[in-house]
Amino acid sequence: MNQPSLIDIITHTPLWVWPLLAYTLYTGWRMTRDRTIARWRVFILPAIAVTFAVVNLMTGGNTLAELAGFAVGTGLGAFVGLLVARRPARLLEDGRLALAGDWLPVILLIGIFSVKYAQGVALAIDRALATNTLFLFASAAAPAMFAAVLLVRSLRGLPSGMFRRNAGRSSEVKYRAQS
Repeated sequence: MNQPSLIDIITHTPLWVWPLLAYTLYTGWRMTRDRTIARWRVFILPAIAVTFAVVNLMTGGNTLAELAGFAVGTGLGAFVGLLVARRPARLLEDGRLALAGDWLPVILLIGIFSVKYAQGVALAIDRALATNTLFLFASAAAPAMFAAVLLVRSLRGLPSGMFRRNAGRSSEVKYRAQS
């Protein structure tokens, strides 16, 4: 079988992939800058990554190799997430979070994109990979690993007291003097 060239691969890539790549790079680049965000926004990227990993698993054949890959990827990602914990966010008076710029999310986003792209290219070139145990294991492990790293790392970087009712807001209690 004749292997496709890089030009063949690029020209046969669906057009929607390129704006997705551009958005992925833009989103990652923005995370390299210090920023202030609403508390809930810290969970968006991990939630997307976890959803992607679960959907990836559910749309597969649910073979033992995929389930094992998902479990191993999740465990490995959680361990790595603990090792590369981000600098803690700072809870501001108005309840928002101040986050330091960070390059690891860019690397993880590019990793997620690259793995999924390579998986699609590999399956387009050789459909038999859809039944290859090692391929199925890796196809489930990689997204699960990226998701677990993002989730654990984000949770570890949360400031203490973030989930208290009025976290970050100064609470003034006014007392009336009774005479």
